[in-house]
Amino acid sequence: MNCLFNKKLILGFLIFYVQIVNVSNIACYRCRSLTYAFCGDEFDPERTAISVCNLGEVCAKLYSKQDTYVMRGCFTRGTCISHPMLDECDVCDGNLCNGERPTFRSPFLTNVINLLISYVITNHLY
Repeated sequence: MNCLFNKKLILGFLIFYVQIVNVSNIACYRCRSLTYAFCGDEFDPERTAISVCNLGEVCAKLYSKQDTYVMRGCFTRGTCISHPMLDECDVCDGNLCNGERPTFRSPFLTNVINLLISYVITNHLY
């Protein structure tokens, strides 16, 4: 019984460690359509710069009033709310997720699922 408890404890710590290591800065496409035409409707990821965001920042694709301007890059989550000149703002928190199509992959959701799986595994080992 004690050996089983130790195995569960070790497995739990390993899975928890993997989750903590998984938390890191993300990379986003960075460009402005006023400077680079390939940043707008005809987005070209091969020609677009990539930036590593500061911890706590997310990727975003911002659209200005009258659809005359697109900007991609790292921003704080509140950027979409606080910027009065935006028509639309797509925010995401995965690597290079502010490309052509919005993605809905969330590291937070992935971590929650992984924690649930680790809970089930550690509590059902015999």
